[in-house]
Amino acid sequence: MYTRFIKKYWSQLFLSLILLIIFAKNYIPATFLLGWDNLTPELNIWMNLKRSLLAVWQEYQGLGLVGGMGHSADLIRQIFILPLTLILPNSFIRYLYHFSMLTLGSFGILFFLKKHFKLSPLLSLLGSLFYLLNFGTIQNFYVPFEPFSCLWGFFPFLISYLLNYLSKPNSKNLKKLFILNLLATPSFYVQTNFIVYTLFVLAILTSHLLKNQSHFSLLISRYSKILLIIFLANSFWLLPFAYYLLSGNVQDTTLGFGNIMASQETFMRNLNRGKLDDFLLLRGYYYDFSNSTTPLMAPWVAYFQNHYILIIGYFLGIVSIIGILFSKHSWLKFSLILSAIALISAVPPFSFINTLLRSSPFLNQVFRSPFTKFITPTSFIFSLGLPLGIIFITKLFQNLLYKVKST
Repeated sequence: MYTRFIKKYWSQLFLSLILLIIFAKNYIPATFLLGWDNLTPELNIWMNLKRSLLAVWQEYQGLGLVGGMGHSADLIRQIFILPLTLILPNSFIRYLYHFSMLTLGSFGILFFLKKHFKLSPLLSLLGSLFYLLNFGTIQNFYVPFEPFSCLWGFFPFLISYLLNYLSKPNSKNLKKLFILNLLATPSFYVQTNFIVYTLFVLAILTSHLLKNQSHFSLLISRYSKILLIIFLANSFWLLPFAYYLLSGNVQDTTLGFGNIMASQETFMRNLNRGKLDDFLLLRGYYYDFSNSTTPLMAPWVAYFQNHYILIIGYFLGIVSIIGILFSKHSWLKFSLILSAIALISAVPPFSFINTLLRSSPFLNQVFRSPFTKFITPTSFIFSLGLPLGIIFITKLFQNLLYKVKST
């Protein structure tokens, strides 16, 4: 019986083992996981729940002000954290949350590849391991921030449930799409994450429409339902934020001293890592930060000094892109173009489009610092492209070998 179970679920068991090793190596007992950006509502969960419920007016900031961020977006996560504060040490909860997002996203890719691409357990596992272990993910969790970790964990499911509804547009799948978008709302505490997510949803819908133009009016109705569901799931934080903007505060965020001091530097750091080789490695501007006298990611800087490691990294990136370009799934190509515009910001023609998009006040904050916003969807499509690329290259060599034998 155990042998049958292992044979059937070996890929899930292997992935679970890898995750357990990662957790064991990174958890330090009796310490708090704190860094650059932190959301720690568990330190006073009732106070933070109250703040999220009354997020339109931030009475605890200065003399009080209208909330200019998606403060209430963290409400769903806080509700899940609430019972944990009753049974677990506060120091462990933030570790547990980020570990749970790593687990969720890793299994999300595994199931996505099996369900939507009908891949074997081995190829699905390879895609999942790439999503977990690629350098983009490492940077995303090296200085962990809850919205980015949450987006990483939920993104495979968000796209999966969207594709489910597009293939079977019934009320059941629409309800599932709503529930999942509601659960993923903590991702949008950083509102620009929501813009990026929406851009990828629109890319998928555009691709779907181009393939099914004969049903234009019917599809527009379905797409409207999808966008309405996404809006409704996020309305509890979107509407307060809209009120903030409509109250004449549009320029407040961009005119803040922190933003003025950091915007240009942040953009230049992203631009410095906006080359093709960085895109293939999924390497961003965190790589260049210093931590006092040493690089922030000193072990990884040393790691990439090995030319063989670089060659392997470039190879995996190229195979992923080949898999995307030669895939029958056109939405992957649209998504790749979107990622390239955001992350290859130093190379024409993507640099020209990037500059054009940054001229829009609405998109400027997204493309000012694209790495933190786009690394999750880019890691996602690369993880799908890698097994597809392996299949394509394998078939190509098989065909060449057959032709050689035939002559």
